[in-house]
Amino acid sequence: ARALCPPGFLIGVSTHDEEQVEAALEGGADYIAFGPIYPTASKDNPDPVLGVARLRAVCAASPVPVVAIGGITLERLPEVVAAGAHAAAIIAATIVVIIA
Repeated sequence: ARALCPPGFLIGVSTHDEEQVEAALEGGADYIAFGPIYPTASKDNPDPVLGVARLRAVCAASPVPVVAIGGITLERLPEVVAAGAHAAAIIAATIVVIIA
């Protein structure tokens, strides 16, 4: 992807477990999306729910920003922020919230 993008273009990688997080970081991702944090209805065959505790651990260990994905709602946003996420994707509300 770097060869196709202009300098300074941010590249993110969606991840669904810690092994994928590590691979994304080794591959040079500028940020990672991690989830689903909660059950989600936006996918026909979603990945297993990871939960806030795993989000917190990934955020604490990641050298790049983490975007929480999957089942995020405005009501759940404080819990995601408290876990250390830099941003959250909220499909149901059709908005993206940038935290940091």
